[in-house]
Amino acid sequence: MLADEVTFEGPVATASGVAECVAGLVEMGKMISGDQVEVRLADDGNVLTWSTVRAGGGPGRPTVTWLRVDGERITAIRTVFDARGTGGH
Repeated sequence: MLADEVTFEGPVATASGVAECVAGLVEMGKMISGDQVEVRLADDGNVLTWSTVRAGGGPGRPTVTWLRVDGERITAIRTVFDARGTGGH
């Protein structure tokens, strides 16, 4: 699913290449205790997901993840979240 040149940029980490991105996503997955998808929008080369992400027992954080897709491969992943942790909408 990931292109060889895939990149990830988020508020606490960056990565490039398949191995780095997968390793980072695995580590991030270990910290997440829940991810409630609110809406997902897509066009020919973009996927945008708005969700509420929970880490451990903490409050949910509104989070947006954007994927850039070229052909059938993800070339870029960008994530931002509300650091205030207000939870919800």
